[in-house]
Amino acid sequence: MKHIRPPGPSLRMVIRGVPIYVNWSLPFLGAAIAYLPAKHAGGSGVANYLAVLLCLVTLLVLHEVGHAVVARICSLKVHAIVLSGYGGCCISDVPRRLSHAAFLAAGGLLAQLLVLVITIGFLLVDGSSQSIVVNSAVFALIGVNIVYMLVNLAPFQGSDGARLLVIAKQALSELRKRRS
Repeated sequence: MKHIRPPGPSLRMVIRGVPIYVNWSLPFLGAAIAYLPAKHAGGSGVANYLAVLLCLVTLLVLHEVGHAVVARICSLKVHAIVLSGYGGCCISDVPRRLSHAAFLAAGGLLAQLLVLVITIGFLLVDGSSQSIVVNSAVFALIGVNIVYMLVNLAPFQGSDGARLLVIAKQALSELRKRRS
């Protein structure tokens, strides 16, 4: 893989040698997606809305960075990270071991789980806030994060859940072959 460029106009930046493409659809679709959680979190102000939007984009970025970190841990080259309003994609070398493939597929979910634990820890230590903006951010980092995790676990084509299901089937097949 020499050059990876997603279709459509996008902003390109390089961080630690990894090209990151931010598709034009991220701010527009992200803004549309953030409306409902912001409204549900109990506020209608611009600051409330921007807090939810920032948290949703942060969750998307951290999810893909989670895949990239795991790829590097497994000694795989990360070719690019693509972020768009529809989600993201971390493009890396294909793992040779099933354990690495499973770890890589779960990397984004593990990053989201870490955000969830830290946010809940923050709530337990600091308690609830009187600020609607902070409460909206907490709502996004807990409630919306859990929904994103469940959607990512669902075995839709191209999802992390679908990859984990294929890996589990391969592992069971190899286990049956060894027993025979």
